[in-house]
Amino acid sequence: MLCSQATFILFNVLVAIAFKIQSDPQRPQYHVMPPSDWMNDPNGPVYYKGYYHLFFQYNPSAPTWGTMHWGHAVSKDFAHWQHLPIALYPDQPYDKEGVWTGSITTQKDGTPIIIYTAQSNVEKQAVALPKNVSDPFLIDWIKPSYNPIISSPPPNGNAGNFRDDTTAWEANGVWNILVGSEVSGIGAVALYSTIDFMNWTYSGIFYTSDLYGNMWECPDFFPIGDSYVLKISALGKDWWLIGDYDIPSKKFVPKSNAQLWDSGVYYASKTFFDPVKKRQIIWGWIAEEDNGIPRGWQSVQGLPREISIDKDLNIVVANPIEEISLLRVNPGYSIQNVIVSPSKDFIPPIKGDQLEILAVFKLPAQGRFGVNVKVSNDSTRYTTIAVEPEQQFLNNTDLTGGDYNDFYYNSSTTEQENIELCRSTCDAQSECVSWTYVRLGDPGPMKTPRCSLKSVIPTSHPNNYCVSGVKGSVAVERQHSGTDGNTATQAGSIKMKSNEDTLTLHIFIDHSMIEVFAQQGRQRITSRVYSQATDVGVSFFSGSGDLTVNSINVWQINNAWVNDLWSPLK
Repeated sequence: MLCSQATFILFNVLVAIAFKIQSDPQRPQYHVMPPSDWMNDPNGPVYYKGYYHLFFQYNPSAPTWGTMHWGHAVSKDFAHWQHLPIALYPDQPYDKEGVWTGSITTQKDGTPIIIYTAQSNVEKQAVALPKNVSDPFLIDWIKPSYNPIISSPPPNGNAGNFRDDTTAWEANGVWNILVGSEVSGIGAVALYSTIDFMNWTYSGIFYTSDLYGNMWECPDFFPIGDSYVLKISALGKDWWLIGDYDIPSKKFVPKSNAQLWDSGVYYASKTFFDPVKKRQIIWGWIAEEDNGIPRGWQSVQGLPREISIDKDLNIVVANPIEEISLLRVNPGYSIQNVIVSPSKDFIPPIKGDQLEILAVFKLPAQGRFGVNVKVSNDSTRYTTIAVEPEQQFLNNTDLTGGDYNDFYYNSSTTEQENIELCRSTCDAQSECVSWTYVRLGDPGPMKTPRCSLKSVIPTSHPNNYCVSGVKGSVAVERQHSGTDGNTATQAGSIKMKSNEDTLTLHIFIDHSMIEVFAQQGRQRITSRVYSQATDVGVSFFSGSGDLTVNSINVWQINNAWVNDLWSPLK
């Protein structure tokens, strides 16, 4: 009887803790995350026997990073999710310090195999196989006796920076994976090959560059149409490059400069191919931007996004998968041909902390425009999603980082000529989204003025030695949000086509999560805003001149979870 009473008391304590966490007003409700504690990288997304699976780095012991496990969630429709038990534990000598990030490959016979990084003083690669291949939920996994499969980094590599296996792909009868690496002090992706997933051979450096730090994490490589995309995580951001795959030389040959997957909080992303709808999907880890430890949970997965390539602009495009619409509360709010004046915002009659907003703005527009979200009742707190359609000139401002090309001037030319050449050079290059002109006299080692062209919009800093510019952009401005977290502005450029006369913003609000998709997913910004629970308003604004909004659609969004604590699926 005492044992039963103790079990009952423990159960009620756990339920009370879980209820407190689930009802936290900052906790997202239609994004994937564990019931509590810490989560980071998405791992091993796969479709198997009628279910979409997502695994993730998980510390079940505390809302802080620790000894990693593989958490697990599953969905039948790619919209509603259910928690499953932990899939992988750090229970072997070679992974006793953590089962780190990896991927799942579906072998020719249909059996999935996990390839992951095993942490124990040094980083090695290991595999796991399903205990019961007839189980569509992939509850139990077995680590074979021949682990680890790769025990040392590539030549001149670093055993402490050798991790995050990709999904394997087949070429000429051989399976290949990439492993993120540090080689000779710079970032690289190393290629390993096998025919049986047991015996692996080092096949060389697939791609390397000294432009993106000394270590590349969480690589991915996949075809889109007749092109290939290499994705890396480096310098705290996720980057993509479009290029060719030279199979004989086993090399990636880029045809673009690296650009960001997301101009906000987005890292350690993982892709997979959906065999049902023949599409490539990317998941990304969204970290907290405040101290989430007292809440008992930290980190969220971003909405799954479908990847495509815009061939006209030679850029990667990513949009939320269509299944998210299954979570809409219908009917939503819809209106066409709204005129917004600078003196009066348009306020739609729908509010909420779980919203989807889809708006199409008419161009050209005079000055900046956009949407305020998470607006307080007295309008003193709000987060602004602003579009700057024209290039911004930032006097005495330095945009530090993100350079893909620097060039120097002859000191005989005037400063105004130099600035104009820097601006026009950026305008003429599709990969350039911002620029900085550094004046002569900068206390650094420069002897002549310099122009730095950038493929991202870095954070701006006051600097009397610099002048900068930013092409047409979208930004999430958090200075007036009342957030307890980061208030810095997050911005990214929007690449437009010459014949376009509209601009689309697709915005998702989920408590402390904001995801923005601009112009059909050409720019993405993910943000965290920890505003008050009552800040749920929306308004549309125009900076100067009347603005026409061709259409506005707003939906409230339901919770995504079938249940919050795991119970056996029927």
